[in-house]
Amino acid sequence: MSEHDKKILQFGLFIGILLMVIVGYWWFVMVRSEIKNQLTIQKDLTAKLQAVSSQLAEIDAAEKNRAETLEKAQIIEQASSRLPSSPDAQGFLSNLVEILRKSGVVNHLVTKGQPTERAAYTEIPWSVRGVGQYFEFGAFLNMVELNPRRFMRVKSLKVTNDPNLPGYHPIEVEIGTFMFNQ
Repeated sequence: MSEHDKKILQFGLFIGILLMVIVGYWWFVMVRSEIKNQLTIQKDLTAKLQAVSSQLAEIDAAEKNRAETLEKAQIIEQASSRLPSSPDAQGFLSNLVEILRKSGVVNHLVTKGQPTERAAYTEIPWSVRGVGQYFEFGAFLNMVELNPRRFMRVKSLKVTNDPNLPGYHPIEVEIGTFMFNQ
């Protein structure tokens, strides 16, 4: 190998090593920092993807329970409509008149008692005096307890006998109605 070939080879090696140093420097300075940036972005996107996935899972669970939730909302709405937020004496009395008419019990006197406040509701007692036959009393009490428009409960019942009216008995019923406290 001649001197000239040796110099060309040395120059070629020098250029090769210089290119390797430049590529190495470019790799460590430029490409490596870009890789770190991309890894950071990837971690952020992975975290966001997991958050969105968990939100989608919650939405799917809520959608699966939608029918049950709607059913519960309807039950709550129905219960709320049976428990007014005011004493609503007119509403109670119109329900009572309808119940008396349907059951056949003849009303003599209806009086309102002193309301009793509780934590979430107020109880409003009513006293009803009337006359009827036993089967009419049963129908009357059943309609009071199962009234779909107003929440009412029979608190006390007193049935007596009147010798002047065989088959018809005087009745005294205490009915409790309720309202929400707001």
